[in-house]
Amino acid sequence: MSMNQRIEPGCVYLQVLRNTLFLSPNEAASLFPNMTLDHWNNIESGRSPAPSMVMDRFNAIFEYRNKQLVMYRQMIESSPNARFDEFWFQTMDDWMAIDDHEPEGFRVTQSLNASLATEYPSRFKLYPFDLVGFTAWACGRPATAELLSEYLGFVSSPRAVTG
Repeated sequence: MSMNQRIEPGCVYLQVLRNTLFLSPNEAASLFPNMTLDHWNNIESGRSPAPSMVMDRFNAIFEYRNKQLVMYRQMIESSPNARFDEFWFQTMDDWMAIDDHEPEGFRVTQSLNASLATEYPSRFKLYPFDLVGFTAWACGRPATAELLSEYLGFVSSPRAVTG
């Protein structure tokens, strides 16, 4: 890009939002009908202005994330002796295996969990989600959010080692 070309001011802000939500450029583009990866890259590079629908949607997602973050921080700080456990989902496929999960929630949850795990490392623990282990443990029961919580309790509970 030459020095004479105008760079859109929203492009860096959009990159920050996308990266904070752990979205690849391709994933971000896929959130919008008729948005190609090339068009997305032109927006992020500043060669094209970001359509208002893009900024509005990203701001709404980020506002939701921030409200959740405030709520979790208040909960953690109001319970100084409590430990909080959550799953870290490696892939969207693992996330979507749970009945109530929506695609947009995957990256918001990852972003929240990353923030909380780094802010409260001794109190907010992440456990890698193992879909094969969960499926075997569930014994054919539907993969609901409630069952996932029960499985988290199973995974995070200390157990005696035998052998």
